[in-house]
Amino acid sequence: ALVSARLPQIPTLRRVLKAAPLGLGHPLWMEVTQVNLHQHIIERRLRAPGSDRQLQAL
Repeated sequence: ALVSARLPQIPTLRRVLKAAPLGLGHPLWMEVTQVNLHQHIIERRLRAPGSDRQLQAL
């Protein structure tokens, strides 16, 4: 919820790379109106006690 609430305030987070038309030139940054955060953010939980070693192994 925090990230989705801030998306409108940060244009950089709404940009995707698109190939140049006909493959001519470099890819271009294009702004999108909808971002599916489920494709970018994954929630994982550590078993208690949640040590640094467990986090690194994740």
